[in-house]
Formats: sequence, C-alpha cells, structure tokens
Amino acid sequence: VANSTFILGIAALIRPLTLSHTGLIPYSMAIGAFTIIYGAFILFVRTKKRLDWWEGLLLVLGFAVFVVVELSRQ
Repeated sequence: VANSTFILGIAALIRPLTLSHTGLIPYSMAIGAFTIIYGAFILFVRTKKRLDWWEGLLLVLGFAVFVVVELSRQ
C-alpha cells in the first residue's frame, strides 16, 4: 500500500491525475476483487492460524482470475 501511494504521489507531482466517472468503475471492481481475496485470506488464517497449500493455491487462482478478467476487458 505504501509503495502504491508513493508511486501515485510522484506521478501526480509530475502530471496531475484526473479521473472521470467512467474511470472510477474499474478501480471499484479491483477494490472489490481484492477485498474478496483478502477476506478469504483472513478466513483461511483465522481457522487454523496457518495457511495450507490448497488455500494458498485458491488465493493464487483468485488473483489469476482477476488478472485474466482485467486483461480481457482491455
């Protein structure tokens, strides 16, 4: 998170960033996807205080699905 905000801050110093109403939709979808993946991570870790290999695989597959969806939208 800190790295992302640092990069966005530097980019905004070089050239101001503008977002239109339609520009917010992809960000909202990304935030929703990462919230779901993070929620799954918390659920997996909370149950046994560890992350098994199949749970890690589910998290990686969830991220892979997100990447495929994002790339197919462009």
